[in-house]
Amino acid sequence: MTKNFLYPRLFVLSPDGTGFEWMTKEQLDYYRRVQRQRNEALAQRKVAIVGSKAAKFFMYLTKWRSLKENEVL
Repeated sequence: MTKNFLYPRLFVLSPDGTGFEWMTKEQLDYYRRVQRQRNEALAQRKVAIVGSKAAKFFMYLTKWRSLKENEVL
């Protein structure tokens, strides 16, 4: 049994080469904790109206890392 669980990752890509990754709340919380330690991510939050409901959007830009560099210390 492994001590770590890896969530499946879902990327949505557009024909123009742009895209985004769907994340669960747990994944987003983990990502935020890691980025606070590394202090490398540029973050942007905004609220948009989808239909008649408000939705929160988060965008993070981070430096590309190799798998070894990306290990959590």
